[in-house]
Amino acid sequence: MDELKKISSKVIFNNGKKTEFYYIEHLQAKSHRNIVFIHGANHAAWCWNAYFMNFFYEKGYNVYSVNLYNRGNSSRIEKALLSEYVEQINDFVEYLDKKIIIVGHSVGTSIVQKYISKYKESVEKCILMCPVAPWGMKYDLITMFHKSPMKKILLALYNIKIIKKYPVELFFEKKPSCIKNECFIPENFNECFFVFLEKSEINKNIPILILGSKNDQVINYKSIYKMVTYYNSEFVIYNNIGHDMMLDFGWEIVAVDILKYISNFYDAGEIQK
Repeated sequence: MDELKKISSKVIFNNGKKTEFYYIEHLQAKSHRNIVFIHGANHAAWCWNAYFMNFFYEKGYNVYSVNLYNRGNSSRIEKALLSEYVEQINDFVEYLDKKIIIVGHSVGTSIVQKYISKYKESVEKCILMCPVAPWGMKYDLITMFHKSPMKKILLALYNIKIIKKYPVELFFEKKPSCIKNECFIPENFNECFFVFLEKSEINKNIPILILGSKNDQVINYKSIYKMVTYYNSEFVIYNNIGHDMMLDFGWEIVAVDILKYISNFYDAGEIQK
C-alpha cells in the first residue's frame, strides 16, 4: 500500500445527540463515490481506520467510518436499541447528502439491514461482512457456544466487566500485531441482546454482497448460505480468515473482492478462498 493518507475526524450534532466519524475525502469530493463503514459489537470506527479506509481511498473513493453511540466522542445512550442506531446512521447520511455504498460488519450488519430497508433511496450497494441474519443470532450463538464454550464464556465475562482481557482468539485466525486489548469495548448486555434478537429486513432491490468464512467462530458459515438463498445475493465464502476479516491477515483479499463488486467487475455466485 502507498503512503497512508491522514484520516480526519469530526463530530456532528443532530436531535441533541453527537455522532463522531472519521473520513478521507478527495479534493473534488463530489466527483467520487462514497463508502460508509459501520462497525459491530465490541468494536468502533478504528477497525476500519486500520486498513480499509486508506485502501478504498487510494482506489478513488471518499471513505467514512462512524462511531456508533457509546463509542469515542459519540453520545452515550443507555440501552440503545437497533432503531436508534438506524436513525443515527440516517442522520449521518443526511449530513453527507450523498448516495453511499454501505459496508457493515457482524452486529453492525443488523443496523445496515434495517437502514437500507427504511432509507433505500440513499444506497447504491450494500456489503454485509460476517452478517447477522434477519432472523437473529440464536443459531449462531448456540453453535459458537458448542464449538468454543470457554471463549464464549470469556466474552460474556468481558462484556459484564468481570475480566479485562478481550478474547481476541474468537475473532482472528491470526491476530495482527497492531491489535491491542484496549482497542475493544465491553458491550452493554441488554443492548447486544436486543440487537441479536430484533428482526431485520433488507430491501431486496438493492444489490448486496455477503461475505463469510468457514473459520468464523462467531457467525456459522451455514447461516451465510441461508442468507444468500433468502436474498438471492452474490457472496464469497473464505476458508482461512477469521470473523474480523477487515483486520485479520488476508484482509486485503477481502478488500479486493469488495472493490471488484462495487466497481461492477464481479461474477455472481460463490467463490471460496
